[in-house]
Order: sequence, then structure tokens, then C-alpha cells
Amino acid sequence: MGINMAVAQVDPALAAALQGILDNQVNNVGHHGVSACVIMPDGEIWTGQSGVDEAGNNVAEETLFIAASTTKTHLATLYLLLQEEGLIDLDDSWTEHVTLPISVNPSITIRQLLSHTSGIDDYLESQVNADLWLDPEHAYTPDEILTDFVPELALFSPGTDFQYSNSNYLILGKMAEAITGNSLAAELRSRIWEPLQLEHTYLGGFETTVDPFAGIWWNFGQGVTPYNDISHNAMYTYAFGAGNILTTPHDEATFLRALVGGELISPESWQEMTAFVPWSNASWTSGYGLGIHHADGDAGDEILGHDGYYLNLTSMFHSELYGFTAVTMTNTQQGWFGIFNPVYDELSSFLNIDDSQDSTPEVLVYPNPSAGQVTIRSADTAGITHLEILDSTGRTAFRSQPNMNNPDLALSLEPGMYLVRTGTGISIPLIVQ
Repeated sequence: MGINMAVAQVDPALAAALQGILDNQVNNVGHHGVSACVIMPDGEIWTGQSGVDEAGNNVAEETLFIAASTTKTHLATLYLLLQEEGLIDLDDSWTEHVTLPISVNPSITIRQLLSHTSGIDDYLESQVNADLWLDPEHAYTPDEILTDFVPELALFSPGTDFQYSNSNYLILGKMAEAITGNSLAAELRSRIWEPLQLEHTYLGGFETTVDPFAGIWWNFGQGVTPYNDISHNAMYTYAFGAGNILTTPHDEATFLRALVGGELISPESWQEMTAFVPWSNASWTSGYGLGIHHADGDAGDEILGHDGYYLNLTSMFHSELYGFTAVTMTNTQQGWFGIFNPVYDELSSFLNIDDSQDSTPEVLVYPNPSAGQVTIRSADTAGITHLEILDSTGRTAFRSQPNMNNPDLALSLEPGMYLVRTGTGISIPLIVQ
């Protein structure tokens, strides 16, 4: 799988600027090792690294980082695939598929677990388990975590509020194994990672890795400390289903690009995934869906993906307005979004649709992603003098030279990735699912 477009290489000046951001994070901000991947609107890929891994070697493209909570996007995708196959319905109660060792409201549905509207309290962010580094070889089981660390007192009635809780995804990880009869690692690998040819992605604590590891510099209450000379087994297994994927920025970007591009799940599943919880708008960067959420960006830019903050920091987002997918990862606990934000700013500046009009697009293309029916509207009263739409091979799917005094144009397009180009040379990415 994957989108290949016949276009030029990433602009050298842009590549240099992005590499400069990574170098600055290591040289001046305090990160030990960072890595990033950008997939441009036309499908061209840039990767960059700076700093060192746990062994003191230079970070390489294949160096593994902890995906942390971006694991949840993989798990949510798995559940949507299970629903498409007819193995579950997202509105099933958890009791239809798994037995839990603690008392949990039987009315809680799979959808409510995925969207953090279950009311189950969080075990991972509400407390730090000292055994993570005191007994680093210990392999936690989901039942052990549920019994010993998940509070049984509900925060609210299911479906009445939103509260981010890793406990939800711990249960989902355990449930996926009960539903399929296979390990969570096997299901993620067979349904998502192998079809996308993600060769450097593993479920930490449950699969053997062969790639170099970035390491952990984290603050468990004693300041940022290296945890590179001990086993990480306890740390990985403690975040089962919620934050224990090990991967690279390139693999993460490939996954997210395929997800938003309609290569993994159906348009109907994508609509369910991006149905954002109303109560989440104020507390979770303007909306959480099913294992996916918004992030702040330029006005009018819908940025979708997930971030992660556990042992390593990961930001994985796709910009709908500018059409790029960007992933940044670091092995050091530092400021939230500290690497992703300057990368986003550099990319949006480079791809700015119209510098002369406060970044207002010359044309509006919506909905995007689309199920096939697309409307293109001129934001300029003078209309558009030329419009061309290229498919993923670079072929012209539509060309027009209208006098667009009436600026609306309705089109029907086959599924795929397109570039909408105007007479000024501006390109707007369009995804049709």
C-alpha cells in the first residue's frame, strides 16, 4: 500500500530548515535524540534525525522510539476493521466480548471506551507506579493492572461526559485478544502493519525488536533521568494497549497517511472515527473522536492525529489545509509539542496557500476528505481563471478554464489522492475516499 506521486524531490531549502529545527532541539533545548518524518502533499518524503540513542550512537532513520499514546490510533483502527468484518459492533457492551477482574459498569460500550466517554478512571496518568523502575523485568498482565491500579469508582455515568483515560485502552487491548483469539501484537501486525509494510513497528514488551532503540530520559519525580541501563519490560507492559508501540517517525507517518487517505478503513468507518465528542472540545484541543483528535494549527486548518507522552514524546498529525503529514519523536521529556510546532510552522509557511491574503485559500475545496462529491468555490470575487486536478500518478483528472463569476464547481471523483491546482500555481491536496 501507499501513495506514490510523480513529483520533484523535497525542496532543499525546506529540508535544511527542518533539519535545523531538529539540530536546535538537541543543541539548545536539551533533547538527547530526536527524529522526524514529513510526507508532503505530493507524497514526497523527508526524514531527519539529530542526537544520540541509548547506546550513544547517532539516531538513525530506523531507530525505534516509544509511540506512547499514538498507540491508541492504531488500536482504534483495529476496532473499526473488526467492525467492518462483522466481528463486533462498536455499540456492543464490553460484557459481550470479555470478562474483567474488577467491577465495571456493564452498560459501557466499545465506542465509549474508544472515545473516553466510559467514565472509567485513569490508572496511568493519575499515579506513577514505582515498580516500573524498581522491578524493571516484571511483565505486567492486563488483569494485574486492572486489579491493582485501576480505580473502580466511576468518574461519571457512561456517555454523559469525557475524561481521557488509559484504562479504556488497556481494556480494549485485552478485549481485542478475546474477540480474535490472537495476541494484540498479531492482530495489529496482520491487519495494519504488514499491509502497510511497516518494517520497524513492534508492540513493546510482547515482540522481539532488532532495531536500535532511542532510549528513555524521563522524569519519574527525580528530574529527567536516563533509564537506559535497565530492562524496559515493566514500562512497556504497564502501558499495554494504551502506549506501548515502538516505531519510527517514517512508519508512523505512513500509517497516518494511509488512515486519512482511506487506505485502511472505509469512508463510513472514517466518519465514525472522526465523530468528535462534544464534551472533549474544551479540554482536548478542540475535539477527541475514536483514538484520534484535533490539534491546534493555522486558522481554518483541521489537523488530525494523536500525540503521546509516556517515556518518549510523539506527535503524529495530518494537516488537511496544507496536505502534509508530520511525525516528530524524542527520547527526552521536554515541552509538549516543542518539536512538532516549529516543524508545522516551517511546513505551513513553505506551503502557504496565499501569503498576500492572510493565508486565506484562493479556492475552498470541501468536504476534504470527500466520499466522491467535491465542491470547489472561489474565495475571490474575480473567480478562477484556470483550474486543474491531478490524480496520484500526475495525470489530469479535470481541467477547466471557466469564467467563474458563479464560483461554485461540483465534481464527482473516484477514490484516491488529488492535487487541485489554480492558475497561480497554488496546489491544494484533496483526498477522496
